[in-house]
Amino acid sequence: MSVVNLRECMLRVKWSPAFCAQRFKRINVQRPKAPHFERAKYLALLRPQFKEDPSEYLPPSLKCRKKQELEKNTVREENPFEKILAKEMFDLFEKSKLVAFLHRNPILGEDEFQAKIKFKRENMDIRVYSRHTAKLAFEGTRYEPVLKLFVTHNSLVLSDEPNVAKLMQILKKIPQYILLAAIVDNRLLSVSQLETYVRLKDLTTARAQFAAVLNNAAQNVVMRLNQQQTTLITRLQQIVDAKSNSESSKT
Repeated sequence: MSVVNLRECMLRVKWSPAFCAQRFKRINVQRPKAPHFERAKYLALLRPQFKEDPSEYLPPSLKCRKKQELEKNTVREENPFEKILAKEMFDLFEKSKLVAFLHRNPILGEDEFQAKIKFKRENMDIRVYSRHTAKLAFEGTRYEPVLKLFVTHNSLVLSDEPNVAKLMQILKKIPQYILLAAIVDNRLLSVSQLETYVRLKDLTTARAQFAAVLNNAAQNVVMRLNQQQTTLITRLQQIVDAKSNSESSKT
């Protein structure tokens, strides 16, 4: 007799549970007593059997569905509004003398609003653009290297004046924003280079110092050229004075 027939025969038999009261005995729920051999046979026979899923034995690299989701998201539909934002982003980069790239950590809405106020007081504008918008704006242009700074959405600080010192002062008060790099006067600078740039003086003062150095060098050259002539004149004058003094003493 097969197992299936035996199971059907056992299911047709009417079974009525029998209750037996036991005193002075505590049932161990965590470690129950093993059933009788006959009962254990019936329990094993009546245990439900399900069809095994072959995907359970596959490695995790094949069971992961993230790869399929990423493949679906590789093809993006053209968005006219995103093209408008890309053109606006490129125009802002062209006319701004200072463009700072920031990484934004989780920040409260109130703190973000206060940060915008601080930047606005220094004539700076903070904006957020996605990587896809930046790719539409800068691909094939001279700004293409900055695409490596865009991961998902990055914050940008734009200003018409290269006021790097004010930018660094504001960012010290807002730890949620981390400075990655900046474009100052059409030059991409790292954070260390920006710190060096802050220690430098403005262009007018630097030009004045450079002109003073050039004038000092020219004066040194003229003085060295005239030094021998001046020494010769001084010596001759001393000789003439000595002769005049000797003649006056004789008379």
